[in-house]
Amino acid sequence: MKAYRSAVDLPRGRQVKAQFGRILHRLNPRMSTDVEQHPFSKEWGALGRVVRNTHFYNAVESQDHDALHRYLCDYWASPVASVFFDHFSHRFEDLFLKFHSGIVDELVTALKGYANEPIRLIELGSGDGQVLEYLAEHLPMVDEFHGLDLNQKQIEECSAQHVESEKLSFHCSDIFEWLENHPAQNTVFFTNGGVLEYLTRGQLTKLFQLLRERSARCVVAITETIAVDHDLKNEHATFPYGNELAFSHNHPAVLREAGFEEQYRNDRLTTELEEWHPARWLQLVAMSKGSE
Repeated sequence: MKAYRSAVDLPRGRQVKAQFGRILHRLNPRMSTDVEQHPFSKEWGALGRVVRNTHFYNAVESQDHDALHRYLCDYWASPVASVFFDHFSHRFEDLFLKFHSGIVDELVTALKGYANEPIRLIELGSGDGQVLEYLAEHLPMVDEFHGLDLNQKQIEECSAQHVESEKLSFHCSDIFEWLENHPAQNTVFFTNGGVLEYLTRGQLTKLFQLLRERSARCVVAITETIAVDHDLKNEHATFPYGNELAFSHNHPAVLREAGFEEQYRNDRLTTELEEWHPARWLQLVAMSKGSE
């Protein structure tokens, strides 16, 4: 999955569909507006999907990352996303446990200096809750585990499953609003499987800054996908990439700008046996300055 630095980098098929979609827009502007406002939260036939592709194309062409963000959020809040969770529950075993669970050991090391202090962990994009359950089992020094997700159905199912838990809670909430309303002394912020790729660069910077400001000490531990050709040494910009046209961020650069110091990095390409090969996974653990 490569970065699309401009619309001409998009696959030829998407470019052709975009031109057809522009014709449909002129013929039926009302439908086009409705698709733009509800790209996934309403069901669309073949013509509607072509128009939806055109809106994505136009956003890449005009570098309107705010529009791409809105479209992607509409997807994850829609019933379509629930189908994704149902079909890809195996990713916990096949992806997280096989390839990415080592970041939990790095978290244990990072939290050694927090002995006898209250710690909370926030997982953004908690989905079906399997990873948060794993974290609760393997991080006994953490007192509270909060799962945040945009999909109401997933939150309701996870809340029902853990209704008697004293440590785990799940929230369908905007991360920025939640952090503003829930300051804490020590916070661990966790993502897994590609979550921050749905935030714009400005939102990502704001998130890391808010995490640092609303906690005296903060640890960030993320597992995110990025474009295979994103040069983290020389390219600090954010680019749309992949089939979803999500965002490939230079996470190390954004964390540094927000006042974090990197403690661990695992930058790897997928193997042929993994889903969505070829792809690239970036795992980072970083601490707010002064947290060591």
